[in-house]
Amino acid sequence: MKKTLLVLLALIFITGCADDQYAIERRYWFLKKQAEKIFNNPEASPPRELETIVANHYSFIKKYPNNVLSLRANFDIASLYAVKKEFEKARAHLNSMRAQYSANLSINADITTAIGSTYEIEEKWPQALEQYNKVIKEYPLTPTGFSIPVYIAKYYERTYQPDRAIATYHQAIGHYKGLIDKHPGTPVALNAGLMIADCYGSLADWSNAAKTLEGILKDYKDKVNLDALMMNTALLYLGQLKDEFRAKELLHTLVNDYPKSRYSGTAKAILKKLSKPQE
Repeated sequence: MKKTLLVLLALIFITGCADDQYAIERRYWFLKKQAEKIFNNPEASPPRELETIVANHYSFIKKYPNNVLSLRANFDIASLYAVKKEFEKARAHLNSMRAQYSANLSINADITTAIGSTYEIEEKWPQALEQYNKVIKEYPLTPTGFSIPVYIAKYYERTYQPDRAIATYHQAIGHYKGLIDKHPGTPVALNAGLMIADCYGSLADWSNAAKTLEGILKDYKDKVNLDALMMNTALLYLGQLKDEFRAKELLHTLVNDYPKSRYSGTAKAILKKLSKPQE
């Protein structure tokens, strides 16, 4: 009887934990549905509605401070203020988050980026750029920090500033090369190399893009799976550089080294097509 009671208590405890998390997720779902009213039509929503929904978010955060959904709710508050063009309130809220998440570099990178985004929405690019550069300098190894240099270049592309876009891509390449020098042979260096190749691709500098990818294939052979990268490099040679010989070499290597790869069949099909005599 005692053993049965202990088992029953354990089951109640486990079920209770699951229900608690389910209840948290349900409550957050209702918050999202409330916020959608403003996101979908910000001009039509009255100020009182914003105040009520933000207050509900704060209540959720206070009740579940350590739940991952509270982090989302925090960012939702900033987004609500931003979509209503209350940018100072959005930035004040984002800055208030730093104390709670001071130990998490990735979250701080996202906070700083979000602050930059509010300036960008407000069409204050110099202030936005200041925040984005802060991310690059202070949080370079976070996912957001890795992507921001290219984001800045693409901003200049979107706003029809080709000279600045080109210059920024070259700056990004220099930045990623610096990361490779600091972290040789690591996942950081691998990802930085891929970003360099992407930058060269955006510049239509296919020769340097291929050279960069070839370097990665050489440096990381037998360390990580390279089948996808090998396929992409072969397609680059085939499409942009018109180097059928090198493309075939890479495809043959892919088939031989990764016979069970999802790309193996495609590689064989391309090789078969290339082997047919031109009409």
